[in-house]
Amino acid sequence: MPIVVALCIAGACGGDSEKSEAAAPASASVTVKDFAFAPKTIRVAAGGTVTWSNEDSFDHSIQIDTASVNGPKFGPQTMPTTFAHRFAKSGTYPYICGVHNSMTGTVIVTPRSA
Repeated sequence: MPIVVALCIAGACGGDSEKSEAAAPASASVTVKDFAFAPKTIRVAAGGTVTWSNEDSFDHSIQIDTASVNGPKFGPQTMPTTFAHRFAKSGTYPYICGVHNSMTGTVIVTPRSA
């Protein structure tokens, strides 16, 4: 029976305790179209801003209970067509459209990189 020897060179075999994710951006964008948020989940660094851009023919609004956000309607009927919110603290923030509560999304706010 042959013996197989595997070598790990420069941590290429995984198991490295120093794996790191790319840092979350300072700002991020969500498109509102066809009664959906895209992307449905987005990441941003603490202190960063998320901007929602409405490309639907209907108004929408952003409600984030865990961040006490009850945004105004935005869209083609009320103008402007965007809404932005700055997230000061890290955490997970589920949100809904205040006009169409079947529309949901999540903002994940990561600690700011040193």
